[in-house]
Formats: sequence, C-alpha cells, structure tokens
Amino acid sequence: MPEYGFDKTPDEAMIKDYATHLGEVWRDTHTKWRDLYDAYYNRTYDVWGAKEQKNRPSWLRPARSTSIVDHAVDHQLSAEPMVHRFPTGDGGQHQINADLVETALKAILDESALLAPVLTWKTIAKHMVQYGYAVHELDLDSDVLRRRSEEPEREAGESKEDFQSRERLFEHYRRTAMPFRTRAPHPSDVLMDPTEKRPRLAIKRGKRYSIHLNDATQRRKERGRDAEVWEVGKNPWEPILTEEWWTEKWHALIVVGNTDVFSRIV
Repeated sequence: MPEYGFDKTPDEAMIKDYATHLGEVWRDTHTKWRDLYDAYYNRTYDVWGAKEQKNRPSWLRPARSTSIVDHAVDHQLSAEPMVHRFPTGDGGQHQINADLVETALKAILDESALLAPVLTWKTIAKHMVQYGYAVHELDLDSDVLRRRSEEPEREAGESKEDFQSRERLFEHYRRTAMPFRTRAPHPSDVLMDPTEKRPRLAIKRGKRYSIHLNDATQRRKERGRDAEVWEVGKNPWEPILTEEWWTEKWHALIVVGNTDVFSRIV
C-alpha cells in the first residue's frame, strides 16, 4: 500500500487504499461480530441442524443471549457518564474555569445524546458488553448552523407582523442553537488502526439517501467550494454506499463506485 501523509488532500485512490488495508486488518473480527455475536443477540442464528430443522418452528430461538447482554447493560448504565477538565494552571480561578467547562460539556453531551435516535451512552455500553469495543462519534449538525446564520430580511409585500414573527423565530434559533451531535455507530462500520492508542485516521462506511447527497453537494457548491452536484435520479430515497475519511485536518466523502470526492478542512 502506498504511504500517504494525512496532511495531504485525500483523493479516491488514497481513501480506497486505506479502506482496503484496514478492512483486511479487521476482516476476521468483523465477520465474527456480524455472523456470531449479532446473530445470537438478534436471535437470527440456527437453532437446529439441517435434519431437525424440517420439523421445528423457525421462529423459536431462545432469548437468553439477548437477556444476558441487556441485563448487563442495564446494570452498567446505572453509573452516569461524567466530564472532567484539568485546570490549565495553579490558583483558584483556573479551577473555577475548569469547573465551568465541565458543566457546559456535560450539558452539551446530555442534550446531544437525547437528540440521537437511540440513547448514545446505552448503545456504547451495549457494544462494550457485546463486542468489548465501542466507537463514539461527535459531529456537527449543518442544518442548525445554517439556520442560525441566515438572518431574515423583509420580503416585498410581507406584512410587519409576519416579518417580526420570523425575526423572533430566528432569535430563538440563534439563542438556543446546539449543533453538536453524538452517536454510537456499529463498531464494524468504522475502520481505525487497532495498533494505535489515538488513531490518526478513521474511515466510516455507511449509506446515505440520494437526496441527502444532492443537498450536501449543492450546499458546498453554493459556498463557492469545488464540488460536483450529485444527481438524485429516479428514486430520491435510494440508499447510496459511501465512505467517509476523517483526519485532524480533513473530512472527505466518496460514493463507492464513483470518482466524485468532496472535502473540507475542519
């Protein structure tokens, strides 16, 4: 595999080389997670042998494996996650500042976890119990950032009351914006180097709807950045397989089987 510097602008070949390499590193582990651990937790495993299967109900699968994991997670989650910030110096004011950061971060993490489709911390606990490994992802909601930055302007023919109503709504968005999001993807969907304590690279595999790719590329082009607008096609809700590249300086996304790449410095 060619050696690349993580400071370089990622391209299709670079992303695919690293994705192929890390996929090989994790292949046996991910296969065991999906075909064995997930099969028992989701109760999709084969209970009976081929001969006995003919005379047995296919829906009858004991739930003991699921109960063991869920019971352990419920006990583990009795401890609430906390945030700790070390003071940046000596003296009482440094400790006060550190305490303020802890309070703010705890409030942000709690709210972002509630905004996730499933409870992030409980999902992480389940993954730790089930796989002995978990991935915690932090992200920014671009819709929230865009909504609080687009200050309304009075349109031609708009009444004063309607415009003031939009102004109040904008002010509400500006004051209450919380763009941080947190989630716990399936560990097999994120590729990182298992030999590094703090991996410099993560590649996330997943699916995005075609219409969402169109929206993301359209926004990028409107901001004056280099991007090819994704064509939606006949089915706007078609799931498209993608790979995301995350490093300290770069976030890039490619559509698997397509050469289009759009990136941004973060």
